[in-house]
Amino acid sequence: MKTLRRLYHSIQSLIYWLPIIWQDRDFDYQFTLVIMEHSLKRLYKFLNGPHAQAAQPKSRIKHLRICLLLLERMQGSYIDKARKTEPRHVFGDFYADWNSDDVRYLEEQDWQYLWELLSKYMRTWWD
Repeated sequence: MKTLRRLYHSIQSLIYWLPIIWQDRDFDYQFTLVIMEHSLKRLYKFLNGPHAQAAQPKSRIKHLRICLLLLERMQGSYIDKARKTEPRHVFGDFYADWNSDDVRYLEEQDWQYLWELLSKYMRTWWD
C-alpha cells in the first residue's frame, strides 16, 4: 500500500513540475526564480492546508508569502511593471519623472529583501 501511495505522489509531483521544467532554460536567472516560486507556492499551499502536522507560527508563513510576492514581482520587466502600477490617479504627476535608476533602486531593494528573508527563514519552513 505504501508503494502505491508513493507512486501516486510521484506521479502528482511529475504532473505539477512538468510544465515548469519544460519551459526551463539555462541562460537566464529568471527561470531559476520561476522554479523557486513554483516550489514555494506548493510549500505555502501545503503549510496552510489540513495535512500540515507541524505547528507553524503565522509569522513564518507570512514571511513565505512575502517571498512569493517578491518573486512574482521580479519576473519579467520590472520597469514596465513599475510604470504600469504608478498611482497617477492618486498622486498626480509626482511619479511622471520616474526613470530607470529609480526603478532599478526599487528592484534592488526587493532583491535584497527576498534573499534576506530566504536566508533567515527558509530553514524553518518545513513540516
